[in-house]
Amino acid sequence: MDIVKKEFSINMTQSNRLSKSIIKPMKSIITCFEDLSNEILYEIFDFIDNYDIYEIFSNLNNRFNYLIIHSCLPLKLNFSYLSKTTFEYRCNTILIPNIHRIISLQFSNHLLIDYFFTSYTLDSSFKRLEALILLNTKSDNLISILKTLNLLPCLYSLTITSIEKIQSPNDIFSLIIRLPVLKYCKLSFELWNQYINLSLNNNEYSPIKYLIIDTKYNLDQLNDFLIHIPNLNYLSCKISTLNSKQINISIISNNLIKLCLKLEDTSFDEFEYFISYFSHQLKILRLYTQRDIEYLNADRWEQLILCQMSNLHRFDFHHQIITDENILDYHRYHILIDKFKSSFWINRKWFFTHQHYKSKDFTSWIIFYSIQPYRSVHII
Repeated sequence: MDIVKKEFSINMTQSNRLSKSIIKPMKSIITCFEDLSNEILYEIFDFIDNYDIYEIFSNLNNRFNYLIIHSCLPLKLNFSYLSKTTFEYRCNTILIPNIHRIISLQFSNHLLIDYFFTSYTLDSSFKRLEALILLNTKSDNLISILKTLNLLPCLYSLTITSIEKIQSPNDIFSLIIRLPVLKYCKLSFELWNQYINLSLNNNEYSPIKYLIIDTKYNLDQLNDFLIHIPNLNYLSCKISTLNSKQINISIISNNLIKLCLKLEDTSFDEFEYFISYFSHQLKILRLYTQRDIEYLNADRWEQLILCQMSNLHRFDFHHQIITDENILDYHRYHILIDKFKSSFWINRKWFFTHQHYKSKDFTSWIIFYSIQPYRSVHII
């Protein structure tokens, strides 16, 4: 019995020593965290939701209270996937006392969007607000929201998606054009009206440089919109056709150097005609096409790039085409695809591959696409 007690005592002593050896470094870690400079803490806070920062660090000590509550720490507030009760609580505890510190607001629910904009006004008191993201909005109150944004002195970024078709696109686009400092705009909504005819003066221009239209339009629908954006540097849009009527090529900004197009029912001839008016200025081209086999004509691409795209240094290409399930058809496509392995493409480090697949309706497709191992997939 004494031997058992002695062994137990020895084990307890070793366990206590081990616990102390673990606790001591932990205390040291806590101390080290508190010793971090304000600048490093701000860097850490960038990776944490602002509401979680309040929950974790407020009332911890005077220093953290100052950093969180009384400093000029920028706030990015995300009101996605919240109940109305939680939303109201966060508005009262974080948003209202810190309006002057908010640089970003995000909403992902049309009910919360409606509630927020009927309860609060986005005016010049939001003097640091740079980015506003409105996801899954409803069209009926979008105009009233956009009218208030003109009062924001620093609103550089605007993202809007709608769960409904827009009934008054002319008003929507006109209000966006008139936002005084907007640089980045991403829009995703369908239109009831076929054409856009803006009631803007000829001398009304937008400072937008980055425009992403994530809904399919005819390019002529965008004529009146693009002509008021002369500083456009990056354009991304989905186009159902480039040929629905005579297109005013003068709409394209002389500053456009990055272009992403997703084309449907557009032949290579139509694409080549369209892009020839500004191809000389392009540095980055990302292109998604389908059906027309001429897009797989490597010789034609080489001539187009050599003669009209001398400044192009990034080319992302994705083409898909329906095939017959026979060896002769596969062989025909493989001959075309192999021509994209010449020195012209290799010297520019533009590499491609392809895949065969069947869609849900059992249609056979070949997908031919770029692979760019030296850089990120996204242009922006």
